[in-house]
Amino acid sequence: MRATDASGRVTNAPLYELHMVRVPYLCEQQMSMECIARLGPLGCSLYLRSLSPSPAPVPGPVPAGPAPGPAPAVSTDDPAVARVATGAQLVAALADPSKTGALLLNDVALSDSDFTAAGALPIPRATNFTIAGRQTTDQALFPVLNLGFVKSKVRLGGGVVLKLQYVVLRDFRATPLGQSPGFDLVASSTTEAGAMVLVQDSVMMLRICVPRNIQGEIMSSIPRPPGLPGSQISLYNKTQANCTNNTASAPVLRCWPDLGEYVDVAVAGFDIDAFGRATATHYTLYMVRVPYLCERQMTDECVAALGPLGCFLYLFPRTPSPSPSLFRSPSPAMARSPSPLPLPSPLPSPSRRAGLHHPPPRGRRRPQPQAQG
Repeated sequence: MRATDASGRVTNAPLYELHMVRVPYLCEQQMSMECIARLGPLGCSLYLRSLSPSPAPVPGPVPAGPAPGPAPAVSTDDPAVARVATGAQLVAALADPSKTGALLLNDVALSDSDFTAAGALPIPRATNFTIAGRQTTDQALFPVLNLGFVKSKVRLGGGVVLKLQYVVLRDFRATPLGQSPGFDLVASSTTEAGAMVLVQDSVMMLRICVPRNIQGEIMSSIPRPPGLPGSQISLYNKTQANCTNNTASAPVLRCWPDLGEYVDVAVAGFDIDAFGRATATHYTLYMVRVPYLCERQMTDECVAALGPLGCFLYLFPRTPSPSPSLFRSPSPAMARSPSPLPLPSPLPSPSRRAGLHHPPPRGRRRPQPQAQG
């Protein structure tokens, strides 16, 4: 069992069960369907919680340690390694049990349509597979692999490793990586049998990052899997000297709201749904020498008000159009890059807030309050 705390971080649940028998419950507040549709149950709960005093400051950064040694690249002349230039070719290689890897010849983008010829999904992968660009120490030459947020297309068997190396990864995880480590592409494995997604000597483009002052605390709070002991090592004080705003430049040469590096970070994968429920994916995400680039960054104000996961749900809501009765004009303080979304407006008195007592549709139970771990 796992539980989520008020910041959306997943922790090991207490070793006991909660059993309720004939227990009437009384709702001091009730979320509206509009608020849930907008932010999801957990996001709506965190928004209401934001009306209370802000939580205490989190601990400071964790010092980094030495990085592990280098690893060999995929062979460029091995017949078992496919040379791919399109998303469809990459999918074909993943679906071919005789292939051990794919060498990207250029930038590649995946979409759902690339899997139409792959047969039954998710593609079962029973042997290790490596997706790589050409080996180089110049990250500006890494090809961009845009995974398009495709969901649950490949399933790793017991002990299978999907390795990504010498690539720039983009659109690989729709939810925050710190709160839900994993890859959308990879479906949950059926058992805890040692499956792994290994990202090594690559670059990650993250949809959004938490403020720099809590980046180390978020990642270091996640325990490492038993098979990969040690400390979580991250760098988050990297500079951007001589960066450019030219969007035609390689990602690592461009200026970003923030950046850092996962030097040696290993976490058990899990997904988080809109209710804040964590589901184990039964594979490990292991990142070694992986700089990350933040496309957007949460502000301290947003995180203090809503928590990291609630702030993410505010900036990336489930529905795009707010209601004027519940949301007001945007506040520039909530995100360092411009947000197209308006801020939630202040709600009336805590005991009975306007718009929060709509009866549920007929035949449907009221939404239940979610426990904060």
